[in-house]
Amino acid sequence: MGKFTPKRDKICPKCGSSYLPRTGTANMCYECREVQCNNPECGKMFSVKPHRVGKARYCSIRCQKKHMARKGLLVMMSEEQDQYIINNYENKTAGEIADDLGVNKRAVTYKLEVFTREGRITRTKRVRKDV
Repeated sequence: MGKFTPKRDKICPKCGSSYLPRTGTANMCYECREVQCNNPECGKMFSVKPHRVGKARYCSIRCQKKHMARKGLLVMMSEEQDQYIINNYENKTAGEIADDLGVNKRAVTYKLEVFTREGRITRTKRVRKDV
């Protein structure tokens, strides 16, 4: 099998411009397949398959994880919320505390790590009680 050589230009259904397809099944021009990464630290343009144009948000999994972690940590907590975490971390999960405070679970987990490093709490591995 040889390399595909298109015989004629196609019209992009999204923008209406004429383009020369690189494959026999191409149904959208390459400019319409460009998406910008949602991570503000990255923001680069990347190409996706046509069915992913409205869905793709990050250029890589690494970029996605960085942004999601950063989003969770941007929550500023008051001293009362900090105290609530300190008082309840032994009895409740991070998810339950996050629901009570109306914040992201990752933010609560991060705060617990900070409090442990500062020596404000001592965390031990929780043993699940069978009900």
